[in-house]
Amino acid sequence: MFINFYTFFIFYFFIICSIFGYGFLISDSFGKSFSSKNIGYIGLTAIFFFTIYSYFTSLFIEHGLYHNLIFLGLGFIFFIFKIKNFSKFSKSNLLITVGIFAFLFFGLFIHKAHDDFLYYHFQYSYYLTQQPIVLGIGNFGLGLRTSSSLFYLNSLFYLPVIKYFTFQITPVLILGLSNLILIVKIQNDLKNNRYNFLTIYNLLVFIFINIFFYRISEHGTDKSAQILILILISEILLMVNYKVIIEKSITKLFTLIGLIIAFKAFYILYGLLFFVIIYHLFKVKKNLSNIFKVLVKNYFVLSFIFLLFLLLFHNFLISGCLIYPVSISCFDDNLWAININEVKDLNNWYEQ
Repeated sequence: MFINFYTFFIFYFFIICSIFGYGFLISDSFGKSFSSKNIGYIGLTAIFFFTIYSYFTSLFIEHGLYHNLIFLGLGFIFFIFKIKNFSKFSKSNLLITVGIFAFLFFGLFIHKAHDDFLYYHFQYSYYLTQQPIVLGIGNFGLGLRTSSSLFYLNSLFYLPVIKYFTFQITPVLILGLSNLILIVKIQNDLKNNRYNFLTIYNLLVFIFINIFFYRISEHGTDKSAQILILILISEILLMVNYKVIIEKSITKLFTLIGLIIAFKAFYILYGLLFFVIIYHLFKVKKNLSNIFKVLVKNYFVLSFIFLLFLLLFHNFLISGCLIYPVSISCFDDNLWAININEVKDLNNWYEQ
C-alpha cells in the first residue's frame, strides 16, 4: 500500500514538473507573444501545447508507454534546466502552487471516477495508447463518436509502472491551474490596492468553482471547460475595460478558447465571443490591416487555428461529421460515416 502511494506520488510529481517544464520553454521561446507573471498561465499554455501535440501525433502513432515517458521526460528535463524561472515569481506564488497541487493529490484518492469513466472515458483514452486513430471508430459505440481533448490528454499520461492510473489527472490539472490563475489575480489586486469589479468577479469565481466543482468525480468533458469559460470571461472583461497590452491579452484569450472547444466540440458556440474580441481590436488598432497583423504575428492565434483544424479533422475521421451530432456538418456519403438519421435523432436528444 505504501509502495503504491509513493509510486503514485512520484509520477504525479513527475507529470506536474513536466508540464511546468514545457510551460517555461514556451514562455522563453515565444517572447512578446507570451509573457505572463501569473504562474497558472505557464501551466495552462503547456496543457494547450499538450492538446495540439496529442491530437496531431495520434494520427500517426499510439501514445504508448515509452513514447509518453520520453515526451514527459523531456518536459522534466526542461523543468530542471529552467527551474531558475521560478525566481520570476514571488515566494508566496510558489507556496500556493505547491499547496494547491499537494491538496489536489489527496483529492485523487478521496473522489471516485466520473460516472462515464467506465462507460467510455477509459476505453477512449486507453485505445489511443494502443494504436493511432481508427477511421470510423464512432460506429463501434456512442461514446467513441465524441472527440474530447480529455481523452487525448489522458493518453499522454499512460506511463510505465503506473499505467492508466493517472487517467484521472487531467481534471486535477485544470482545476489546480485555474485556482492558481484566480488566486494570483486576486493577490495582485490586493497587493497593489487595486480593487474593482473584476477583483470581486474573480473572488466569486474562485469561491464558486471550489464549492460546486470540487468533486473530481463530476469533471467529465464539461466541468473543466466550464471553469475555463469563467476565466475567459474575466480576461475579456479585463481587455475591454482596462488598458492592457493587447498582444498578451490575445494570447490568453485564444489559449483559453482553444482549450474550451477542445474539451467539448459543442462549446464552439463560445466562438461568438470572437466578435467581442475583434470589435475591441478594431477600437484599439483602428483598421482591419492592423488587426490582421496582430493576429498573424501571434503564434498562439496560429496554434489555435491549427488546433481547430485538428479537432474538425478528428471528428470527421471518427464519425463523418465535422461537429458531431450537428447534421449539417456531416458527410454521410462516406463509407465510415454515421447514418444521418441517427445523427439527427441524437442531436434532438442532446438538445433535450
